[in-house]
Amino acid sequence: APPPPAVDPTEGMNEEQKFFHSIKAFNRMNPGESMEKVNELLKSSNGAFAAAKDEQGFSALHWAALNGLDDLVDVFLKRGAQVNEANGRGEPAVFWAVIKGILTTVNKLIDQGADLKMTDNKGYSVMHHAAQNNHIALMHTFLQRGLALEIKDNKGRTPLHWACYQNHARLTEWLIRKGAGIHVLDEEEMSPLHWAAIKGNENSVEALIRAGASKQLHVKDAVDKRTPEELAAMK
Repeated sequence: APPPPAVDPTEGMNEEQKFFHSIKAFNRMNPGESMEKVNELLKSSNGAFAAAKDEQGFSALHWAALNGLDDLVDVFLKRGAQVNEANGRGEPAVFWAVIKGILTTVNKLIDQGADLKMTDNKGYSVMHHAAQNNHIALMHTFLQRGLALEIKDNKGRTPLHWACYQNHARLTEWLIRKGAGIHVLDEEEMSPLHWAAIKGNENSVEALIRAGASKQLHVKDAVDKRTPEELAAMK
């Protein structure tokens, strides 16, 4: 029997939906054809799609940044995309490149005016997103550009809190070497050691203890009234 006909995934989509699909499904194995399709759809809108948002409220620039499509980043910015425009979660496109750890795209967006001091609706900065996703090279870049290690999110947590919570032991050690405060408390009066302990992250706990965080071992948090030792024993 002959194979079934190929299904067109864009069937039933309008031109703007097809445009966003062409970015999300960009084929790195055949970039020329994929770029041609994006440009064709962009031209059909007289460039308007470059500044458009999809049904989720995410811009073309967000999707290009997430996928590390630097050529498209250039195209969209030249055609009217705003480098610091945030989505509904308060995230500009550079945050998406940071989450994926794509240094070239991050640097391109910075060169085009990305504001590294922006925070999203949870108070996360590029530093927080880099820490949450274990991207040491990006953290180094941001430090070189003058960003603070001690920046806090809406719950008072620093990048070190997040590195410990996620058990990024190498990043935890790197942050400590760079001077991150090991005794900083969040709004629940939990230190990085509390968060490493609550997740049972032994490597991060050991790194903090070596750095002098042992005085936190008997400090109770403000919510559950438990020490790091008690939290670790619950794992």
